[in-house]
Amino acid sequence: MQIDWKLKNGTLDGYVDPDDLLGEIRISHEATLIQDEPIYLENWFNSLIDGYEAMLSGKMGVLSSDLISEPDPLLFEFSDEGVVIAYKGRRLAVCNTQEFHKAIHTAAKRLVDLIITESPGKDRTALRKIEKFLRE
Repeated sequence: MQIDWKLKNGTLDGYVDPDDLLGEIRISHEATLIQDEPIYLENWFNSLIDGYEAMLSGKMGVLSSDLISEPDPLLFEFSDEGVVIAYKGRRLAVCNTQEFHKAIHTAAKRLVDLIITESPGKDRTALRKIEKFLRE
């Protein structure tokens, strides 16, 4: 599983605004791809973290995660085999919790590191949940 993202405006003069993380996201596993743009990256990462934490807790059934700025929710369908992530008719199966964690962690760390480097001292309230996930 891999999660890739790109900021819509890149960095402007070496500055990234943690309150305006508009960009695109690509979640892929094997031959399946979930992709959307323009989206707010922090909303997607928060939802992916919610799905991972529910998977870790042994949740069964469906979790609908509101992406806040998107009309469609990100769905997590849990079963004994793992989780299926669904969005706008696309379905991506993830069986391994470690692989799911690693994909979120790698992509989220890249985002947080960029913001810390490009915008030191800037309030990162919008990233609180993501930073907590990275510390655990």
